[in-house]
Amino acid sequence: MPTFFVIQNALLILVIIGLALTKSTTRSELVARLIATWIVYFGTLAAGLWFYPPNIGKVVYAFVIAGATIIHIYRSDQTGSLSLFRLKHSPTLLCICLGAILLWQGLSGRFSPAGDYIDLASPMKERDGVCVMSGGASLALNLHYLLALSPEGRYEKHSIDFTRQDDLGVRTRSPWVFNPQPKEPDEYLVYDQPVFAPCSGSVVSSENTKEDHPAGNRFRDTSGSNQVTLRCDNKYVVLAHLKKGTVTVEEGQNIEAGAQIGLVGNSGNTEEPHLHINAQTIISPDDTRTYRKPVVMRFNGKYLSRGDCL
Repeated sequence: MPTFFVIQNALLILVIIGLALTKSTTRSELVARLIATWIVYFGTLAAGLWFYPPNIGKVVYAFVIAGATIIHIYRSDQTGSLSLFRLKHSPTLLCICLGAILLWQGLSGRFSPAGDYIDLASPMKERDGVCVMSGGASLALNLHYLLALSPEGRYEKHSIDFTRQDDLGVRTRSPWVFNPQPKEPDEYLVYDQPVFAPCSGSVVSSENTKEDHPAGNRFRDTSGSNQVTLRCDNKYVVLAHLKKGTVTVEEGQNIEAGAQIGLVGNSGNTEEPHLHINAQTIISPDDTRTYRKPVVMRFNGKYLSRGDCL
């Protein structure tokens, strides 16, 4: 996650500096550089994860880019000839391509994929600022699409990771710190938050003994997380990364939608506290040749992607 923040901010800062420090010699060159800068901004606006900086960062970057635009126009004389395919223009062309890809991924990934889906209730309290950290129908919005490239991980393709943020879009209790990812799990607003069954069904499996670990990539635990798997509408719904000792349901138990099943923790293969949820088809344990397939989820009839809130 910190790597994502670093890349996103570094990209925006570099294009801003590049625009402010260069000058164009033709109107076409000027327009191309302005398009490159603004399309990168709108691309990160559509596909980015706005936690560090939070939502206010979108406005700050817009004003800074507007200032860089004015500076660039003032510095440019627009008297020479243009060949955009010269080597010196390769950063401009690269930014246009990258921004276009981000914009396409960020917009197209917000539409629900066609096909079968399961409609779920909210797994957390809607009024608590619970929003999607990773989710949607594109790789830029949903990193689970990367895991789905292997047959074994395909069932996670439509997974959603929920976090919690305040009114300013900040996900931690101490927002004005340099570290974008505090080590202590209880620094995150989502930690210890109640998790509820999003559907009525039976408990297929549950795990309650895995340790919660500090936030950060180096603390990931691949031995499994505390989780609950429900069988609803002939599909499996998995809720994972729960806090140790808080899971309140057991295998074979029938529960109703809205029943509390545990608290958000930081157990298993996770970089920071969040609630992971995915739906998948049911495969017989005796069928070793068929892989579980991912099932699209909607919550109260709505398809959710990065930045959307319950």
